[in-house]
Amino acid sequence: MKVAVMAESPNGPVSHRFARAPYILIYEVNGRVRLIEARQNPFVVGRAAGPGVINLLAQLGVDAVVGPQPGPSAITALQQLGIRYVPAQPGESIESALRRVI
Repeated sequence: MKVAVMAESPNGPVSHRFARAPYILIYEVNGRVRLIEARQNPFVVGRAAGPGVINLLAQLGVDAVVGPQPGPSAITALQQLGIRYVPAQPGESIESALRRVI
């Protein structure tokens, strides 16, 4: 399973913002957890961050996204794309947040 984490830095923690999180960390989760990419979020500034990030997550082929509470439109868009939203507390460690997915 491919899981994205909305993070403050390549080392975490979970961001306080969903669509405007500074980093999107991509993990492969198959019994063990392996970071495969730490990508700067291109939607931190500008308009339409929510739709931009959600489309990016779909392009990256993620099955789930871990992060702070997104808005209702983002939740609906994630559901329509078949991407599972897994809530995490802002400031929570990446390791702790990923335990909800495993």
